[in-house]
Amino acid sequence: MDIDPFELTTGELARAAGVNPDTVRRYANLNLIESRRLSSGIRIFRRSSADVIRQVCQQRLAVRGRPFV
Repeated sequence: MDIDPFELTTGELARAAGVNPDTVRRYANLNLIESRRLSSGIRIFRRSSADVIRQVCQQRLAVRGRPFV
């Protein structure tokens, strides 16, 4: 069983997905991606969440008629 651990912070995930940290926070608040909170309050995400973010961005921009680069 291959488990994808929670290991990326908001900024790291944003860089991996090619978006800004506000987008990551927004998608987490909308429950589009799963996050965990450390005792210090920092959110951590799974590495696979970057793929989900890219897919959502592609779909949103396709509706607007613009390609996601």
